[in-house]
Order: sequence, then C-alpha cells, then structure tokens
Amino acid sequence: MKVLILCGSGHSGGSTERMCQVFSEAMISRGHAAEIVKISELNILDYAGDREYDDDMETMFLKMGSADLLAFSTPIYFNGCSSILKRFIDRLNPFWGSDLAHPEYACAMMCGGSPQCEFSHARSEIRSAANTVRMEWMGDLCLPGTDKGVIDEAAVRQFAEKISEKCV
Repeated sequence: MKVLILCGSGHSGGSTERMCQVFSEAMISRGHAAEIVKISELNILDYAGDREYDDDMETMFLKMGSADLLAFSTPIYFNGCSSILKRFIDRLNPFWGSDLAHPEYACAMMCGGSPQCEFSHARSEIRSAANTVRMEWMGDLCLPGTDKGVIDEAAVRQFAEKISEKCV
C-alpha cells in the first residue's frame, strides 16, 4: 500500500510534524510505502472557482492518483483545521463528480494544545473532503494536550496499525 501523508502545519519540528513522522515510520514497518508532504512548503493558491492555476496542486493530484491511503494531519486552531490544510482541501474541487484517480482510503490525525481540545469541527471538515473525493473513511486520531511539544507516540503507532489492518 502507498500512503500519502499531508502535514498541514507550518511549524517545522512541531507536534503535527512529529505525528506524521511516527505514522510514516509505523506504516513503513508494516511493509507499506509512505511519503510525507509538508503542504506549507508547496505553492498552493486559494480556490477561486473553475480556472487555470499555476501552482503545485497538479503535482499533488498525480501523487494522490498513485496513493492508496491519504492521511490528513493538522494542528487544531480555533477548533478547526489549519489554514494550510483548509487551502489544500478547498482545491480538491476538481474531484467533485469527476473520474480523477484518487486514493481509495482516507484518515485523519489531529493534535491540539489544550487538554480539552475540540476536534469535531476539523473532523467534520476532513471527513467531508474525503467523502467528496469518494475515499472510504478509515477513522481519525485526536491528540489533545500537545502544547508541551510531546505527543502520544504509542497512540499514533496503534492508529497506524489499525488503519493498516482496515485497508488491506
């Protein structure tokens, strides 16, 4: 299985990036190919309707077309996805009602600083994007209390194991 992991944080070395690394390592240890894409390093323009774009989304569409699993990841900002991930999600519009190749499966990983972090809005937004692209939802992982820069790596590995078993 080929796994494409979207890192939706602009903070290099932060909790979201570490979450992606642990997930990638766990998938690789289970025999899958995994690639992390730091969306913040791509040139992705805001969605402005049906028009031609000169940015990196065509490359991402190709990557998506050869992946089996798309793993969205985001820090939680004001109860929602990062603006970086939201911009990417908005640009998935070409999949609406089309035959574009896309991953069969999708999942999400979210982390938030507060011990009482609210994940429902971001979860809904990501699940809606997966549904629009016609990917089967495999679940999500929510990690609260990450303000100290520490994530529950065991929980990430367990999530990767669960996803790996469900996607086979």
